[in-house]
Amino acid sequence: MKTGNGCIGSINLETNGNLEKLFKHIKKLVLSEINEHLGGKGEIIEARVEKGEIRDMGVREFRILQGYFFEVYCFKCFRSSFIRLFLESDERKTWISLDIDEWNPSPWFEE
Repeated sequence: MKTGNGCIGSINLETNGNLEKLFKHIKKLVLSEINEHLGGKGEIIEARVEKGEIRDMGVREFRILQGYFFEVYCFKCFRSSFIRLFLESDERKTWISLDIDEWNPSPWFEE
């Protein structure tokens, strides 16, 4: 979805297969796409999440079992992206979520 100078995207994946293996594969794909786009002309901040929770209005909705957060600044197109890759669960199921927020152009590059 595009709004003003921003763009957001989100996908949730469930499988009967090995979620851990799929999670690691998606992380490799995300980093590959980031590095290909930047071509060495940008900044990547990568943080590993060992556990956490998602609260909506103070109520825990989901647990974060593991995840990564990427903050990306492209010095070619002046875009900033915030990417969250989480392995989440509730009482019934476990899934992978990938969320992207992007600013194009980013306010970080304004003087």
